[in-house]
Amino acid sequence: MLNNKSLWYLALWAVFIFACAYMIPYFSNDYRYMLVEGNNAYVSSVADVFVSQYRHYFSWGGRTPAHIIAQLLLYWGKSVSAVMNTVCYMTVVLFIYYHAYGIRPTLKGLRFIPLVLITFGLWLCLRTYGEVVFMLVSSCNYLYTTAIILIFLLPFRLMFKDEKAEDSILFGIMMFFLGIIAGWTNENTGFAVCSMTGVLFIYNFIKHKLTFWQFAATLGLGIGYLILVLAPGNAARLAWMKSWGHFSYWAHITGGIGITGLTLLTQLPLFVTLLFFVRRITRSAYQIDLPWQWRAIGWYFLMAMLSLLIMIFSPNFPARSTAPFTIFLLTAMVCAYSILDIKAVKLLDRRYAAVLWSVGIVYVATTWATALYGYYTAYQDSKVRNAQIATQLAQGKKDLVVTPFHVRTSKYVFIGDIRAEKSNFADEIVARYYKINTIRRTCNYQFYKTAFDFLPYDLNIGKPVCEGDHGDPQDQNDPLTHEWLKIHPEDKSKLRPDLYPYIKGITPED
Repeated sequence: MLNNKSLWYLALWAVFIFACAYMIPYFSNDYRYMLVEGNNAYVSSVADVFVSQYRHYFSWGGRTPAHIIAQLLLYWGKSVSAVMNTVCYMTVVLFIYYHAYGIRPTLKGLRFIPLVLITFGLWLCLRTYGEVVFMLVSSCNYLYTTAIILIFLLPFRLMFKDEKAEDSILFGIMMFFLGIIAGWTNENTGFAVCSMTGVLFIYNFIKHKLTFWQFAATLGLGIGYLILVLAPGNAARLAWMKSWGHFSYWAHITGGIGITGLTLLTQLPLFVTLLFFVRRITRSAYQIDLPWQWRAIGWYFLMAMLSLLIMIFSPNFPARSTAPFTIFLLTAMVCAYSILDIKAVKLLDRRYAAVLWSVGIVYVATTWATALYGYYTAYQDSKVRNAQIATQLAQGKKDLVVTPFHVRTSKYVFIGDIRAEKSNFADEIVARYYKINTIRRTCNYQFYKTAFDFLPYDLNIGKPVCEGDHGDPQDQNDPLTHEWLKIHPEDKSKLRPDLYPYIKGITPED
């Protein structure tokens, strides 16, 4: 096993993931979940986590499993959370592989090429990669929850080849409770998974092939999803969003269609590769020889599309929420590859393969280097930031001012920093954490006009992201306020600095 190049390859990725997850500073909602919901006391025990999430369920949202994981990892510290993020990421990679090949979990005989397809597909196409994989609270909402769902779905996948998991009462009970957790994780993913497992349920019922464990698992999944979507905190959160004064549900749907289109554009490499594989399969009619694999491709593809399209109707559609879509689409793509792999089909001429390998290696190596440098810079900047805060707290100040980081957000580096305005969403969370009135940084940088997906490199790491002190935008004479009014002149009578991130199209983390 030590000579298995696939395991060495995965180990290399694991080291990289750990390094970035360890160096990324805490941002915005990371600070929120280090506090007990409702009284802003610091989480000081595991019991505090469960008290906090009980209150959270009624006041903000229903993703209890995700936020329990987040609060526990924040309580246990950066070293533990970085290790767990690495384990979670490797779990996602491996379970995509198991789903694609329709096999039980194992580390023996892992094939190198499909692992390259999976890791490169995630690296290239996962939207806001740095936020989803490295920022702790966001990763718990989207990476950890998807890992749970992939684990839950594997027995269903094995049924495609008429390989029934052990149909015992004990296994059925286990799948029932795992189903509750899987359904209770994420709204859009839960909808897609409930829909596609429901299709299998109906099919197997009609064919008289329904097992006890599948019945129990599907029942648990439905119960978990109802617990999630019926959480009183969801209604409270929607009411809070409407209180902004700028929220329009129908206008949001229009914007959601635009985000969906952009997401589909960023997934072109996966779509094109999937079509290429499907064309090779159908040209030789391999789908006839491997019908269970062929059906699985369609199952994952539909699950991916459902998880994406349902977000059009969500009141909040951040790019990070498309992570499950990418993962399911990637699973369908590798599943198509597995048919050609089983049939030992040569896909590319050696010269074309060499070009693809060269481009891929150069891209991964250079973006890895940029990401590591970016997170190292942020890690050093966070030490300076902590010293600035400690100094001002020691002086008894309640309105703190700090300098900006020397790195900006890009595709792989996520910087969810506080802003120059005191009433910004992230600023208020950090102020709450430090028990002060306000905290702001000295200046804001210009927002990118392009999506982060198309910014894999940041050539300005180490340089100031902005210069000068723009002051307090709540001041009518402040230059930052004037700049905002140029964009939104209709709001002269009601300045709402806390709405800046929403107006700019940036919503708070879940």
